[in-house]
Amino acid sequence: MKADGTRETAGRPAAGGSGALALIAVAAGVAATLIRLAAASRAFDLFGDEVIYADLGHSAAAGGLPRIAGQPFFLHPPGFFYLEAGWERLLGYQPDLIARVYQMRALNAVLAGATAVVLVLLVARAGSVWAGAAAGALFAVEPYTIRQNDRVLLETAMMLLVLLGYLALAHLIGRP
Repeated sequence: MKADGTRETAGRPAAGGSGALALIAVAAGVAATLIRLAAASRAFDLFGDEVIYADLGHSAAAGGLPRIAGQPFFLHPPGFFYLEAGWERLLGYQPDLIARVYQMRALNAVLAGATAVVLVLLVARAGSVWAGAAAGALFAVEPYTIRQNDRVLLETAMMLLVLLGYLALAHLIGRP
């Protein structure tokens, strides 16, 4: 707190630094997306849940709740499956199972890129622009995270939404 009663803005980018922060965030997002897209094309297996989740996304594209074997699927919240449905409508339906899973892996790569952007912004707000850059770079190249983001699983979308929630909360409370 300053003597005049206003808060210190330590850790936040200065007015002239917001352009650099935006550039770093976009670079981290593009790098994370491209790394995941490159890795997804070399994957040699299908995880069992990927097949089920791709089918659930396709059923959601037909309208209504995601369905499996004709029955509504309530094991997980439907948000991710609606994201898949939108992705399918955007890129078209792939009748081949492997092609459909790879198409949905591309969605997760894009979601991971968005996660990198939000991570940079959140860490820069709490620490510094350089801390945000380091967090974005680590997220982009960390092998376990890449492996998780390369599969059609809920965790990538969930992490993006959690980080967006933290960023919104930090903005609302006005603290780093």
